[in-house]
Amino acid sequence: REGTILDETDETITMRLKNGMVVKLERKDVVSLHVAQTAAAEYREAARKLAANDAKGRLDLARMCLEKKLEAEAVEEMNKAIAADPKFLRAYLELANLHAARTDLESELQVLDRALKAGILNAEEVHVRIAQVYATLGLTESAVVSLEAAVKANPAAVPARVALGVFSLDAGKYEAAWEHLEKA
Repeated sequence: REGTILDETDETITMRLKNGMVVKLERKDVVSLHVAQTAAAEYREAARKLAANDAKGRLDLARMCLEKKLEAEAVEEMNKAIAADPKFLRAYLELANLHAARTDLESELQVLDRALKAGILNAEEVHVRIAQVYATLGLTESAVVSLEAAVKANPAAVPARVALGVFSLDAGKYEAAWEHLEKA
C-alpha cells in the first residue's frame, strides 16, 4: 500500500492511503517500508551530481524542478545554465517564459536583454520576443524598434517582417507594410 505516514509507534503505523482512507497497520504485518524522497531532496541530490559547467544538465534540472513545482529552484538552475554557457539561447528563452507565465514582464525583458548583451547567435528570435512584450505593454514604437533590430540581424526574418507589416498597416503606412510583407 502507498500513502503518507501520519504516525508511527513501536507497534503500529498509521497512514493515509492515496484514496484518502486512513489505516492503522500492525508493525509486525509490515513487510517493508519505503520512504520516498521529497521533491526538494530529489532536486538537491540531482544538483549535487551536476558539474557547475554543465549548462544542458542545469536546464534539464530546471525543467524537472518546474514539473515538481519547485519554481525558485528552477529559476536558480536556469541562471546557473546561463552562467555555465552565456550564449545558451534555450536557457534564456525558458527563463523568459517562466517570467512571462507569472506576468512579470519587466523580468522577462531583463532576461531577454541579458541574452542580447551576451551576444547569443540567434538575436532575431530574442528581438521578436522583446517586441512581443513591448506590444503587450502598448509600447508600439519600442516594439517596432526591436523588430527592426531583428530584421537587421536577419534580413529574411519572417516573423519580424510580418509583425512590422502589421504594425505598418495599423499606422496607415501602406508602402512600408507592403515592403515588409512582400519580403516575408
